[in-house]
Amino acid sequence: ISQNRGDPLNFRPDYDDQFFNLGIRGEIGAKTTAEIRVGTQQRDFNTVGVDDEDLFSANARVTWAATEKSNLSFVYSKDFNADAFGTSIESEDIQLGGSTAFNDQLSGFASLRLANDDYNGGRSDDGLFGQVGVTFTPTLYSAVTIAYVVYNNDSDFAPADFDNNVINISGTLRY
Repeated sequence: ISQNRGDPLNFRPDYDDQFFNLGIRGEIGAKTTAEIRVGTQQRDFNTVGVDDEDLFSANARVTWAATEKSNLSFVYSKDFNADAFGTSIESEDIQLGGSTAFNDQLSGFASLRLANDDYNGGRSDDGLFGQVGVTFTPTLYSAVTIAYVVYNNDSDFAPADFDNNVINISGTLRY
């Protein structure tokens, strides 16, 4: 939703967001930590003819330390988002993940994420994202990560449908 639709050089989103929530953070059980917030969000559009939106929102991250070297995590999020053009999106994500340290220098991780994005204007995308990988940390100042990532986006808007397989290789140097 933008002002100045006819002027591509001055095309910009125009809305205000307010967040009201209550939450808890910290240790919630044996070997379990969490940050959980629930509340409401209001998106007020400053564009004539566009209705404002209210949304029950929730954000949660719960991590369970299964062992000294392994953990499992659950993430849930439902809130407003925006695409690269500022279009309003209602997003809902659920993610499960885990990691483990094989030794001091080698660790592994995996995650699976389901996402639903409802765009203002009717478009809806359902996404499935998964990854599995390893990180090699030869020193305290460097790391190399290799991961296989799978993306699938199922959209009512045909150009936004895609399947993608990626091998991600990244390095980190700290000084």
